[in-house]
Amino acid sequence: MDFAAPQKKLKRRFVMWLKVFLSVILLLNLSGCAAHKSSVINAKEEQMQAKIDELENDLRLKDEDMSELEKELEKAKRTGGKEPRYSKNLNAPRGDMPSASPRQIQAALRNVGLYDGPIDGKIGKRTKKAIREFQNANGLTADGVVGKKTWLVLSGYLEPKVMR
Repeated sequence: MDFAAPQKKLKRRFVMWLKVFLSVILLLNLSGCAAHKSSVINAKEEQMQAKIDELENDLRLKDEDMSELEKELEKAKRTGGKEPRYSKNLNAPRGDMPSASPRQIQAALRNVGLYDGPIDGKIGKRTKKAIREFQNANGLTADGVVGKKTWLVLSGYLEPKVMR
């Protein structure tokens, strides 16, 4: 009786099942890598989409500011070029009043706790809203314009108050 033939058959079956088993493990491992890669790609896509949304929102706000400025320009042209409600260059001389830059206005409003936007030197909707709130709280005319009276009070908040 030849025992080598059944052993060879058994060995071939074992090798075949081992190959199948290893192939299945390899496929499962590769699919796991693909899933991980996919989740990393999805996370990056979400980050990029969030950044795009943020930039689109910034652009929308800039468009609104631009539209507002265009309306003021048209109004100034119709009224004979009178001085606009506010000037982008608030450092221009205004009699004996110390001048205020938009950044100083935003910093003072932040120190008061009324403005939480960026200190970017741009008088936009959020800054104007904070100016009006400050004026209301201090018994001033709430027109959203930092004139002499408003700046005299607001300039006292340029430096943050330190608790002792």
